[in-house]
Amino acid sequence: MKRKYKDITGQRFGHLTAIAYAGSTKEGRAKWLCECNCGNRITVLLTSLTGGNTTSCGCALKGKITTHGKSNTKFYRVWLSMKTRCNNPHSNRFKYYGGKGITYDSNWEDFENFYADMHEGYSEGLSLDRIDREKGYSKDNCRWVGITTQNNNKSDNLLILYQGKLHSPKEIAELTGLSRSVIYNRIHAGWSGEKIISTPLMSKFANKNK
Repeated sequence: MKRKYKDITGQRFGHLTAIAYAGSTKEGRAKWLCECNCGNRITVLLTSLTGGNTTSCGCALKGKITTHGKSNTKFYRVWLSMKTRCNNPHSNRFKYYGGKGITYDSNWEDFENFYADMHEGYSEGLSLDRIDREKGYSKDNCRWVGITTQNNNKSDNLLILYQGKLHSPKEIAELTGLSRSVIYNRIHAGWSGEKIISTPLMSKFANKNK
């Protein structure tokens, strides 16, 4: 039995017109093939269309790119990368972002608004990071951080609560003396952070799946 989906054929979303259902993600999020006013066709998540996060194939930005003069900067590429991993199912990062429902402030569809909100505190070499990993990209939930801080905060990293703070397995190994292989095994066995850290290696519970 085919999965039911909302039929939006012919509906317009900014410069885009939905022309055909294009299946769904592993999480069951519907995708639609859309035609842009310029003639290009792209596949877009239904939620990105209805939420106003994607309104063109990108051509609508061309005029603005020539006026803000920042299309060749790292800052602009950070903004473009954020949109890609939230909107494009073909991105190798989409499953960690758009595929998990992570979106961005609709005002940030325009680069100028993103720049106005986030240019303060930015310097070359810093990355855009979400403070709360369960929430999307917005001025209140984003900051500029170094690569080490961002790597430790990635949603696809395994994090462990220890002494009131979340730590990566590498940090836990440094703090406790446990090897990372032991820590990973205990994580995958479903152990709590407290049990991972407090159970001695020779304990009879060391290999129990609890």
